[in-house]
Amino acid sequence: MIDDQTRFRPAPEVKLHVEKISKKLGANFLLYESIIDWFGYDRLYNS
Repeated sequence: MIDDQTRFRPAPEVKLHVEKISKKLGANFLLYESIIDWFGYDRLYNS
């Protein structure tokens, strides 16, 4: 659902991406803070 190209975008763009997927699939996907934290730490320490 969220590939590397998407997850390294600014937070508002990632949020919009998830909202679009939710609407397209007719489900309510949420981005939990822990997921956003993981993206940030992964980028910080593994780039």
